[in-house]
Amino acid sequence: LLESAAKRFALELSISRRVPLLSNAFAKLVMQVLELTVGNDVRQFKHLINSTYLGLEPSQREEAETALRDSFKKKQLQWVALKEWTDEKAAFSWMAQVLEWRMKALGSVASAGEWLNRLRDLVDILLDPFGGGPTAERDSRAQSALLKAVYQAASIDSHRYDATSVGQFVDLCRRVWKAADVSVPASSRGIEVCSDGEALGDLEC
Repeated sequence: LLESAAKRFALELSISRRVPLLSNAFAKLVMQVLELTVGNDVRQFKHLINSTYLGLEPSQREEAETALRDSFKKKQLQWVALKEWTDEKAAFSWMAQVLEWRMKALGSVASAGEWLNRLRDLVDILLDPFGGGPTAERDSRAQSALLKAVYQAASIDSHRYDATSVGQFVDLCRRVWKAADVSVPASSRGIEVCSDGEALGDLEC
């Protein structure tokens, strides 16, 4: 209500709030990567290379889309073909690492704790080339929320996840992340809004 009123009068507010976790670009990217690991169509990578979070140049996106189409034509060997292409492209080394992560994940059965460690590895793969910059703090909050949500859900019903396939782990992530939220810090500009007047400190009248 407060934010709606501020928009009506063109006022900028400095207010912390919570938003759906998957509304965060980095969190959404991680979910998309997990989804493609259980799929069988290399063209699903198109969602990633077109992600605003990655910020690829138009020429890079075009090159990658061509590689995805060519690899898909290899049918059962499509993933091998795409891996061979990424191995020769330094700009897409992150994609090669994602493909390696997928290859190791398929057919694996592990505890939720082990999958959580693998998820951390996947997050690091994506943060290495694309993390930092103006969204670093926001992405760090999203990363913590992603891992925390999965950890809490798996801890509540640990026996259920003693022997989990990658498909079951992706289902778990999808379920808990859809219901999770993440805090967005207040902007350094605008009218400061807080729930506790003492948080404003000393004021001059």
